[in-house]
Amino acid sequence: MRHKTPPMTKQQIDALTPFLDIFTQPGYRPYLPEAEMTMALPDPPEVEAFRNIYLDVCQDVAPAGALAGDPPGLDPTELYIHFSNPEAMATASANQIRRYLLVTYRGDYHGFLATANKIASGVIPAALRRLLELRAEAPE
Repeated sequence: MRHKTPPMTKQQIDALTPFLDIFTQPGYRPYLPEAEMTMALPDPPEVEAFRNIYLDVCQDVAPAGALAGDPPGLDPTELYIHFSNPEAMATASANQIRRYLLVTYRGDYHGFLATANKIASGVIPAALRRLLELRAEAPE
């Protein structure tokens, strides 16, 4: 069943995309040094700030719902895996990116450093680049 999800706005895109410059700096690592890691705060401040913003931006997307443009026949788990590489993210819709981020948060919630891992692997930077491409089509 496809959920009627409102389109991502320019303002929402603009809230996320400034993090692209941070996450793509040469030598950037989205992890705290091991000596500073705790279960309560496992990420550096900019990763936490990004997550707090994307949670707000993504709140009206159903994490298990199918969206227009989803590859047919994939369940929500397979959709997450499908978009878990920079190449696939380069073709994602804005709402597919929002859903991806929301499901990524669930990994963070369970202590898997999911957001940091997706930044390090290039998936989240690819998603932010894609949002910059899609910005012109987004409603105000």
